[in-house]
Amino acid sequence: MRVGTIPLIKDSRGIQVCLVSTTKDPSLFTFPKGGIEEGEEYFDTALRELREEAGMRGKPILNKRAVLVESDLAPEKDTLYFFIKVNKIDKNWPEKYRRKRIQVYLDDLDKVPLNDKAQNILMQMRQMGLPETGKKLKPKKNLKKFLKSFMPKLSQNQTIRL
Repeated sequence: MRVGTIPLIKDSRGIQVCLVSTTKDPSLFTFPKGGIEEGEEYFDTALRELREEAGMRGKPILNKRAVLVESDLAPEKDTLYFFIKVNKIDKNWPEKYRRKRIQVYLDDLDKVPLNDKAQNILMQMRQMGLPETGKKLKPKKNLKKFLKSFMPKLSQNQTIRL
């Protein structure tokens, strides 16, 4: 099992998704994720990977509820993603020279080259109702209400399988 984050930032223009370049192909982007260290809880792994790979820190948006992305290859490749509201962006971080970090508005996601896993996650989330554009969002709508609006199972304390 791997653990990752879907880091989000909300500002006056809309909602941004935070992505990092992959190490296999630096021209592609994905969500921060990685392996669990001995004795580490899933959520702690998610926060550590966000800090190491993207230089970001944050808090859970939905009380640590997550989305499980199952792998066709093997169960150990399954990834549990937590939604994180980013509240701090570091200038320096452990993988700064290995990865690029970008923040992309929902409106512009189609312009970003994503790896297969990130494309699959976004496609599945859009099938559940994720808007194609952040412009449809009410400016005062918070991230928790935003996520619950298109992923109602998350408000029922369930892990969603994609």
